[in-house]
Amino acid sequence: MPGHVYGAWKVVRKATCTEDGIKERVCQECGHTESAAIPATGHQPAAPVKENEIAATFDSEGSYESVVYCSVCKKELSRETIVTPILVIKDQTIAAAKSSYAFTFNSAKTQNQALNISGAHGTLSYTSGNAKVYAKDGKLYVDKATPAGTYTIKITAAATENGEYKASNTITITVKVGKAANTIKVSPTTKKFKVAKLKKKAQSFQIKVTQAQGKVTYKSINKKVKVTAKGKVTVKKGTKKGNYKITVTAAGNGNYNKAVKTVIVVVK
Repeated sequence: MPGHVYGAWKVVRKATCTEDGIKERVCQECGHTESAAIPATGHQPAAPVKENEIAATFDSEGSYESVVYCSVCKKELSRETIVTPILVIKDQTIAAAKSSYAFTFNSAKTQNQALNISGAHGTLSYTSGNAKVYAKDGKLYVDKATPAGTYTIKITAAATENGEYKASNTITITVKVGKAANTIKVSPTTKKFKVAKLKKKAQSFQIKVTQAQGKVTYKSINKKVKVTAKGKVTVKKGTKKGNYKITVTAAGNGNYNKAVKTVIVVVK
């Protein structure tokens, strides 16, 4: 007798992770049904996930549960408690892009420059040896009329509020305020006389000096042109044609440099 002529297998019940499934096929000649098992697939572990996490602190350990679920049926396959170590307080080291800043004496306005401090995690604090030279909010300030000289500012970063970082090292910034250019003004800068007029009598004029910083002195390099300590110039009778130089010097002071101006007496 001929055997059964079966059609294709059909799944009657799908296999699961833990239970076999069933498949059947039917003889096309007599209708006989044959059954067979579909093996269980077994669990498919997903990547571990963290549950019930307790964060470690700087005083105590932390922990979490590492849980593995089946990616297909979601059944819990394993659970393990993992202890995380106490957090370690880190050192905090700050540094300055520049160790020295230069300014020029200014009597009219406050000056400032940005401070580039790197490595800071906590709040920066600034300590100055002089109230006129100070820092705040990342900037360095020199008040108006701060005397020329050298000043220092010490900078420290505080420990962080969460305890992760200790207070930092202390760095020192040097601030140099240099002397400004002397503001002296002289008038006139040129004074002209005709030789014919000088043949008859001596001529004189007054040098006017304003805004000079420091003691003002006058000097003529020719005996024919004299200048007093108060800036009165006398061109003697009979002075010949030529240019005669008078120097006016402002000695400067603690905040201003020395300056020299020239007055030219022209006899023509």
